[in-house]
Amino acid sequence: MLIEVDGHEGRLAVGQTALVAQGAPHTQAASIANSSLILDISPESLNHCGAERLLDKPFHALPVAAGKLVDFMVLSLNQGGLSAGNRQLWARLLLDAMGPSPHEPATRLVSVLHAIEHNPGYPWSTAKMAEQASVSISHLHALFRREMNCTPQQWLSGLRLKQACNLLQQTALPVNEIAFRCGYADQSAFSRAFTRLYHQTPSAYRKLTQ
Repeated sequence: MLIEVDGHEGRLAVGQTALVAQGAPHTQAASIANSSLILDISPESLNHCGAERLLDKPFHALPVAAGKLVDFMVLSLNQGGLSAGNRQLWARLLLDAMGPSPHEPATRLVSVLHAIEHNPGYPWSTAKMAEQASVSISHLHALFRREMNCTPQQWLSGLRLKQACNLLQQTALPVNEIAFRCGYADQSAFSRAFTRLYHQTPSAYRKLTQ
């Protein structure tokens, strides 16, 4: 599909995306039938994810992780749709996969976010996160609300399940081992959390994405 965004022309195919800033003129045309996934993302969401710099140019190749995320979003939509809450979470995960660095500019959260990303299986409590960030628990909640638009535990859960998706797609590890690596006490707790978010079991997700 040919698309022009604010005077810049590009060609969209599988694995490519176009970002259209709010109010920017754009047109599109195709000679054959095709389909695309369109996400309407608020400027505030871009700021929260540190992905606003993606708008510096309209056309981008999707990283592998982002492409897998889009594939699963399409599958979910074809199987009955996504709730509003899940759509928001998926959009944040997609921007996180595409963004240059989701936690810039520097913030009091940098140290704790990096620590959790490097060791998501650690038993992170809100108190331990606050200690890592050198702030009080109440201040930690305020920072997460302002900068990540979620609670600390919501962000932690999203990160762990995102890592679980990658391990299910890219490895042959047993589901119970993936649960342990992603910080879940047992496979049942992991499966409940995964199914609640993705509306299917980890094993079903693995079959669809491998």
